[in-house]
Amino acid sequence: MNETEALSIITRRLQPGETLVWYGVPRPFQAAGKHLLMLAFVTVWIGIFVSGLMSSSAAARAPDSKPFYPAIVVAMLIFVFGSALWFRAAKRAADCWRRAYGLTNRRIIIAAGKEGPVNSYSAAALADMTRTGDECEGSIEFNYGGRRWSFGGMGDYSNGLYGIGNPARVEALIYETLLQSKKGAAQ
Repeated sequence: MNETEALSIITRRLQPGETLVWYGVPRPFQAAGKHLLMLAFVTVWIGIFVSGLMSSSAAARAPDSKPFYPAIVVAMLIFVFGSALWFRAAKRAADCWRRAYGLTNRRIIIAAGKEGPVNSYSAAALADMTRTGDECEGSIEFNYGGRRWSFGGMGDYSNGLYGIGNPARVEALIYETLLQSKKGAAQ
């Protein structure tokens, strides 16, 4: 996705009276990093565990006995659960190639393509932000209220602006537009 497509996607999602302050697209591999890591981990984990369980159950039984059904059931459950994790991580990784970011005077918008899901984060949702990278490229992750683990997610931060250009400037814009206005409204 390029910047022009991102602008179109974000503009279509603006609410009445909302103004766009910044927009951008992620560097896909950087944005998909944690999801690709999850894909690799789940693939290896399922392969090792299921093959180990099946081979140990086959070795434990005599050649003329019936199959060891509990091991087969456990292996199938692990395969189904692992497959669900794998497909969720694969979908999230694929979404990184069609993701658009926007910052408005009211919220941060993360949209997955023209018709895909949209996540919005208001000032109230930005309890803590962490910026990584350098002046040219990096990420801003947000933690919206304590430790959070989601099915198929990794770590405390479940969303953010990954692989963006000039993350320090974007962070400053977030503070100026969302967090300072939140502070002013509370006083």
